[in-house]
Amino acid sequence: MPEKALQRIGPLQHIPAVLESLGIPRSRQDEILGSAAEPLKNPDAFIPFVEAGALLERCAAASGCAHFGLLVGERADHRDLGLPGQLMASAATVGEALLDFASCQLRNSNGAVVFIARAEENVFLGYGVYDRAVASSGHIYDLASAVGINLLKRLGGARARPTEVMLSRRTPRDRQPYYRILGAATHFDQPQTTIVIPDVVAALPVATRDDAEHARLMTQIRLLLDRHYPEFGARVQHTIRPNLLMGSVSAREVARQLGVHVRTLNRRLREENTTFRELSQQVRYSVACELLTITDLPISDVASALAYATPAAFVHAFQRWSGMAPSEWRARGKESELPFA
Repeated sequence: MPEKALQRIGPLQHIPAVLESLGIPRSRQDEILGSAAEPLKNPDAFIPFVEAGALLERCAAASGCAHFGLLVGERADHRDLGLPGQLMASAATVGEALLDFASCQLRNSNGAVVFIARAEENVFLGYGVYDRAVASSGHIYDLASAVGINLLKRLGGARARPTEVMLSRRTPRDRQPYYRILGAATHFDQPQTTIVIPDVVAALPVATRDDAEHARLMTQIRLLLDRHYPEFGARVQHTIRPNLLMGSVSAREVARQLGVHVRTLNRRLREENTTFRELSQQVRYSVACELLTITDLPISDVASALAYATPAAFVHAFQRWSGMAPSEWRARGKESELPFA
């Protein structure tokens, strides 16, 4: 089974500055940040993904700022993303830079995935959590969406603007910070978090393009991925998450995206004492819990987002996983206490 999910500090390093901007004194900051205070000083440090989510929740509660994650993301861009960010800066176009990031973002996090999809002359830059331990990830999605907007601005210039932003979080009482920071029509209570980017924006050139540097960085990142994430199951889960919300979860498709034969995929998972079905069910359960927790999506819409043929099929599966109906689970609001059966 994949080990505990980790998150590179990266954009999280801006948390102390945001706390200070909200009037939180330094002495109080140390109490809020706790054991994360030291890692936050090093953008290349890693912390458990669940701790990253809990840290954002704690800071939001302490500061009284419901859009705390958004403010952290507002301060960040590709320069906070380490080697993947450098790779993006050397790409030929904005679209290629985004594809580069999606291909190597596992270097920065194995608790959530960045993915790219296309439809109707648009590119969709998406972000999805699949770490089951994260109880509430609304602030994580706020942060990720703000970083995504800044990636476009830094790489493509003033013309690099999205048309829409979809957020997997409840509609906030105050929407104005979202409209101001994201700079596009923003929709809440969505089954997935995505930034809608017109093809004309994706085709914009990156001013810092460097083909030789791009090739060098790509080779370096692939070697690091092999060294730091040798578990094949972690890569499979990372690939399942975006495929799930695009309705194409199959071992054959995931194997194709990972560049292996489906028999090889199944064999390597058996060597790690797991199966494709087990991993896909775990991801489904994680996403189901998340959507039930941080959105007000009807149960039928959650079922559809998870590619179930009928709401009844989803309800049956959720009862098998958690021991209760999704409506009861949502009402109890005790995700972090429920095991995966």
